[in-house]
Formats: sequence, structure tokens, C-alpha cells
Amino acid sequence: MLKKILIPVVFSLVLFLHVIKLDEIPMGFFVDETSIGNNAYLIAKYGFDENKLPYPLFFKAFGEYKNPLYIYVNAVVFKVLGFSEFYLRSTSFLFFAIFIIVFYFLIKRIFPDNYYARVYALISAGTLPWFFTVSRISFEVISQLTVIAFLLLYIYRTYEEDFPSSPYPNSKKLLLPTATGFFLGLSVYSYTSSRLLAFLMALTVVLIYRARRYLLRNICFILSFMTSLIPYAIFIKRHPNALTVRFKETTYLYDPALSYLGKALLFVKNYISYFTPQYLLIKGDTNYRMGIGNFGLLYAAVFGLFIFWIYLAVRKRHVLENKFVKLILAFLIISPVAGAMTKECPQSLRGILIGLFSLILSAYAFDELKNYKARKLITTTVFITLIAQASLFVFVYFFVYPPKTIEAFIGYGFKYAFKKGIDYNPKKLNLVNDEFFTYIRFYKYVLEKEGGYYNPALYNKTNGTCYLYYDKTEKADRTLPEVCKGIGYIDDGMTGSRFRVRCCQNSE
Repeated sequence: MLKKILIPVVFSLVLFLHVIKLDEIPMGFFVDETSIGNNAYLIAKYGFDENKLPYPLFFKAFGEYKNPLYIYVNAVVFKVLGFSEFYLRSTSFLFFAIFIIVFYFLIKRIFPDNYYARVYALISAGTLPWFFTVSRISFEVISQLTVIAFLLLYIYRTYEEDFPSSPYPNSKKLLLPTATGFFLGLSVYSYTSSRLLAFLMALTVVLIYRARRYLLRNICFILSFMTSLIPYAIFIKRHPNALTVRFKETTYLYDPALSYLGKALLFVKNYISYFTPQYLLIKGDTNYRMGIGNFGLLYAAVFGLFIFWIYLAVRKRHVLENKFVKLILAFLIISPVAGAMTKECPQSLRGILIGLFSLILSAYAFDELKNYKARKLITTTVFITLIAQASLFVFVYFFVYPPKTIEAFIGYGFKYAFKKGIDYNPKKLNLVNDEFFTYIRFYKYVLEKEGGYYNPALYNKTNGTCYLYYDKTEKADRTLPEVCKGIGYIDDGMTGSRFRVRCCQNSE
């Protein structure tokens, strides 16, 4: 009876934790989130982006180009469910929900006879800090995780499951590798690091499954992958430098002050930083947009089993005889390559696939526990440790972490200040800090849907000018130089927020 309900209960609990207070925690929306929301809203309503381009392949914003997969799925969500702060972040929830389902079916195929290995993998993936934080914010990287989960499932079905013996091609021999190539190509449109990793992964698949019996599958896989890249290739030809602008800003590879040897050593240092116990187990990502701070990205149980798998791979030859295991190990090795080329290392978004591949290898180690006499004791210890740390993480995330997100996400209180400024019915409503213009656009759409926005130009206005500003000084008097010029004014803002609105009480 317990076995019948345990997995559905875990699924339900995981999804509940990912959707509860989605628009409230983290507190405030980061500018990148609202930029994605703006473009998705315009695509859903009008069919063009913020630059008036109809259905673009990549979205130009903040001087760079955002990836299309997340934005178009977000546009579908807005079209079907409506536009709101909640539905903006619910796109990430949707991607995560699909990920956890696909991941579970992958694990079920790998370990069809080990029920508790599936439970372990489900609890770990469902609450892992590396995945949890990004599944509750509107960042593109969560779409990469989902697409790669599909990729792994179809690689397994294509290369590890037997086909009916026949000298002639059949639909299964053609469709499965074609789907595999499609998902690898789709990853290029999900998150920036996949523009490099996808090609390395394609090469890895062909090298590991290079036996003659895989020839037809490899041909279908590569043809499908290359076909899916045609729009990408056309975009690059038309916009040669567009997709490298952000990379040139974040990488050290173009730094003339560094020698080739210096760059190589820095790459090695950055690469290693992604695998240090301090990063994986203790500190995690110190940026509060990407982690809760001073909490590892992997649970101790997951990390411990991953180390145990390495031990098994060294000591027992049969462990690496499994081609799919070799593939996961190879993917793990190449996954930090793109991130290691940037100045900011380690960075959890660029290394998120490390979490996925480490988790799968740890599940293989969990499965090996069945061969030990003390398996019940060890398995029980693993589950107790895992559930205890997962419970601690969830508690910290919902009850300790939120106030720390106000500074990190910046946008907390903007909507309140914006609406207060509108309600004052001013002659003008000016944004002092131009870098936050995307908030104006986003919350204009939000308030329109909520019925709390109107165009001041349509009304008779007798009040003075209002100024929306971000108070970086935290001065008690909230002074703004040259604003209201000594005349009376009101100044308002949500408690805890640095966004304020100052309205002059008479016309200037």
C-alpha cells in the first residue's frame, strides 16, 4: 500500500513546494524577469517584441539577445492563462514540472527493479537547491534543464533499448534518434551555455555509441540535430556578432593583459571551482538571485553517493562498462566548460547541468547498495539524511531567505510606488533611474490587467510632477537633489523597499 501512494505523494509535495507563493518569494522581480515578461506579453498579444520585430528568433534586450524557448512558452502561458506576476514565474514552474516527470521516467527506465532508487532520485531532484531556486524565478536556464532531461531520456531509448531485429529500417529506429537530435538542437535555443555544450554533447554521443550497429541511429541523430540548427545558422549569418556580445563582456578570453598561458591557467582554476566541496556542499552560490546563501547546491547524501560512485568506478571495472554511464560521466566533465570561460566562477546558472549529471550518477551508486550486507542500514541512513537536509533547505528558503532577496532582485515595492504615483494624478510621472525602464513597461501591463492603471494624458491634472526613484543612499530624510525645488511634496514607498515615489504638491 505504501509503495502505491509514496511516489504520487512525493510528486504532489514537490510540485506544491514549487508553486506556493510563487509571485511573493523571492520578494520582487529582477529586471531580467520583467524584460522576459514584457517580450512574452507583446508576443502573446501583438506578435512582436519590444523592438517591434515580429516573432524574432532571439530577443534583443539590455544590449544582448535573450534565448527564445522560455519567452515563447511564457507567451503561450500568458495567452492561455492571462498576464500577471504569478503567471510570469509559473512558466518556470511549468518547465520544472515537465522536467521532474521526464526525469522520473528516465530513472524508472534505468532502474526498473529498484523502487527505492526511484524514490531517492525523485526526492533529490524535486528539492535539490541547485534546481529549486531557479524553478521559482523567471530565468531561461530552467528550460535548459528540462530539454536536457528529454535529451537523456531519448538517448537512453535510442541507444540502450533493443530494437526489433530486422535488416531494414523501421519507424522506431528512425523516430527515436530523430527526436534525440531534435532535443539536442532545441537546447541551443534554451540557454546560452548550450550553444557550446550542444556540439560537445553531439560529439560525445557519436564517440561513445560508435559501434557499427549504431550507424543508422547516429546518422538520423546528427541529421536531426543539424536540421534543428538551421534557424540558428541563418540568424548568425544575418547578425554575425549579435550572440557573442554578452560573452565578450563576461569572458576573460579577450583580455589583452592575459597571456595564453594565463588564460589557460585561469580556465583550469575556474573549471575546478565548480567541483570543490566548499561550493557544492557548504557555500553554494553567494548571489541571492541564484541561491539562498551559505547552503550547498547538492545535499550531503547526493554528494556522498556521487563520491561513492567514483570509488566504484575506480575499483570495479563493470561500472564503466555501461555506455550510458560513460555518457553521463562525459557530459558531467564537459558541462562546466562554458562557465569556466567566464570571469565570474563558479556560477550556478552556468553549471546547473553538473547537478543533473551528478544526481544521476549518485542514483547509480544508490542502486549498488543492494549488493552490500548492510544495505538496509545504509539506505535508511541515506533517506534520513536526505529528508532532514531537504526539510532544512525548504524551511530556510521560505522563512529565512525571503528578506535577503529584496536587495538581490531589486524590484520589490516598484509596483506599489508606481501605482501611488498614478493615483496622485500628476501632470507628469518621471522615472529618475533610467536603468529600471523595464519595470515601467511590465507593471503598466500588470496594472492594466488589474484595472489600476490609466493614461494620465486622458485626465485633467492639477497636481505637480511625480518622480519614481530608487533610493540608493538609504538616508532617513529620503532627499532627492533638485526634485520639487523646495516646494511641498509627498514621499511614499513600501516598507523595506528602496523604490519611492515623490510627488510635488503644486505645479512646477
